[in-house]
Amino acid sequence: MLKTISKLLDGSPGLKGRQIAKELGLDKSEVNSFLHKNLDTFVKNSNHEWCFVRTQHVEIDFASGWIDDKAFEGAISKLAFNRDANKVTFRFGIDCKFLLIALARFLALANQLIANGKDVVIDTTACPNTYSFFSRNGFFDYLNQSVTCLPDRPVLSAAKTYRDNSDTLVEELGEIALPT
Repeated sequence: MLKTISKLLDGSPGLKGRQIAKELGLDKSEVNSFLHKNLDTFVKNSNHEWCFVRTQHVEIDFASGWIDDKAFEGAISKLAFNRDANKVTFRFGIDCKFLLIALARFLALANQLIANGKDVVIDTTACPNTYSFFSRNGFFDYLNQSVTCLPDRPVLSAAKTYRDNSDTLVEELGEIALPT
């Protein structure tokens, strides 16, 4: 229901709950209940017309546990609804662990956001293991220097320092060289 309502309000903001239900062929009470349960995404004015919450700052939290490509895409879905935001902060829960596919997507996203003029903050203060993994994997080596990192970026690259000296780290990030 989130996608269908979002798509409708993106093209036609300012619809009342009954209008949304009619347009989508849904039950009015279900639509209104859904909208009221998702006030972090939708807001209504004094005339009961609904639209997206437009925020200048989007915070994305990666929960504890393994982050694969599906969990990553789910977590960043907030960005689709807040395209006008000028700042994005990523926070990591205790024992958050990234699979390489999600890490590569995260690196690309952070660099693309910077390229599009957004302020990006990566906050790993609650999860030192994630910070260590990012450093050991080469994440910070390829991350745009304009991205703010909390705590600070490592001074030395653990990926370069300890290259090929780990039984636990099988893969690390690297550059893609184009044939000349």
